[in-house]
Amino acid sequence: MADNNSINDYRPTCPVIFFERGNNTGDPAQIYTIHCSKLNVLVEAYVSTAIIRMEGTWTNRTKDTLDCVFALPTAGTVMNVKLVIGQDRVLTTAIVSKDEARDLMSTISKKGKHGGGGGGDDTATNIVPEQQSPYEQYTADLFRLPFGVVAPGDDIHLTCEYLEP
Repeated sequence: MADNNSINDYRPTCPVIFFERGNNTGDPAQIYTIHCSKLNVLVEAYVSTAIIRMEGTWTNRTKDTLDCVFALPTAGTVMNVKLVIGQDRVLTTAIVSKDEARDLMSTISKKGKHGGGGGGDDTATNIVPEQQSPYEQYTADLFRLPFGVVAPGDDIHLTCEYLEP
């Protein structure tokens, strides 16, 4: 692989859950997908918009505990995502306005500076991805949701609802 790869070199064309794995030779890490055993899509079409509900099941067939990313190529708006990982973990998304997000980041930053939970570490609020990790780079029309600690053999049940223009 060339050193100047971008996310477009790895751009998925369908919903996918993937993970990154390095090697011992010093070469850049490789991106692998997790096996999808089921994917159901329900579409309600209106004059200028489609409401899409997608339900799928993926399985970690590796021998390793993985940190993963759900990627959905869409120019639309993702309304919510729910992940059920293994038998006992549930992750869901929340829609937050820009003003609420700014207020939250400001509060976190103030707590970090005053020792109120952030330990004075301002890097905890840094959300800019590292350039060497291509799947973390911003790409238009690609929704991504990172999640971690997927144990070997764990099933990931995903429900996603989004609007497509």
